[in-house]
Amino acid sequence: MPTKTFFNLPKDKQARLLEAARIEFSRTSLSEASIANIVKHAEIPRGSFYQYFEDKEDLFYYYFSCIKKDNKKMFLNAIKVHDGDFISAFEDYFVQTVDLLLEEKNQQFFKNMFLRMDYRASRKITPDLIKSRQEKHADMQKKFIQLIDMELLNIENEEESEMLMRLLMTIMFQTIGDGFSADLSKEQIIQNFNLKMKWIKNGVYRK
Repeated sequence: MPTKTFFNLPKDKQARLLEAARIEFSRTSLSEASIANIVKHAEIPRGSFYQYFEDKEDLFYYYFSCIKKDNKKMFLNAIKVHDGDFISAFEDYFVQTVDLLLEEKNQQFFKNMFLRMDYRASRKITPDLIKSRQEKHADMQKKFIQLIDMELLNIENEEESEMLMRLLMTIMFQTIGDGFSADLSKEQIIQNFNLKMKWIKNGVYRK
């Protein structure tokens, strides 16, 4: 997280530094990003950078936190809209997520993030939806369980619901990553996801 010194900066200077982050992290991956380029775009001395952030990773994850939406709230709202239908809610959540990732301003940033992040980075950006209860998300899990119509699902308990969520998140991340890799359109990415969800809902065996 940024230091207090950063938050004490005028808003326009904060915005200039975040815009410099967007430009650099859209140009290349986090590992290859250059602090020299960031301070050049932000028009600040290199020494000032370390008064605001510990390192480029600190800036990267802060920028990510600024542009990502509240995924927990987004998914909870989708469950409510779909009257507890977990699968339909997740399909809706996927479309909203793709809309965010493909916004023109940050599309290249997200593309670099998905295609070039390592395991450590992926753990940091993993949505809170699938953080374990050991990571203090028990209350959120309870909210999901209370809202989901369990009679629609072939699962027996809360543990299985968490396993299902992890499976769907894996499908979501893989589909988006494949879409970025192949430069697919939003419509093509959603079409591929819907096909996978059809297999989840109906199985892959012919009836």
